[in-house]
Amino acid sequence: MQWLLTAHVRRFHRRYGSSGHVWQGRFKAFPIQHDAHLLQVMRYVERNALRANLVVRAEDWRWGSLAWRDAGYPVSFLVVPPVPLPDDWLIRVTAGFERHIQAVGSM
Repeated sequence: MQWLLTAHVRRFHRRYGSSGHVWQGRFKAFPIQHDAHLLQVMRYVERNALRANLVVRAEDWRWGSLAWRDAGYPVSFLVVPPVPLPDDWLIRVTAGFERHIQAVGSM
């Protein structure tokens, strides 16, 4: 696994004759141990396209699980999360983002 994670760095250093960290800090992975944390991470991931201004609504990102869940399609590759999603999941994913857009637009 370490080879996989460091192959790009070695290639970068070889090409540019550099050394040290390529990015600011080392990669860190933390286990998700609480249901609330998992929902927070899922919300973050499902909002990425919206945050990057790639879509107007988060559920419009056709490569995201939110679009599939919102449409109600039975998809074999979409796994049921280990934590039940709240009934208002779509609202929770997009909540707060509209206020941010309005605040930026009024400046």
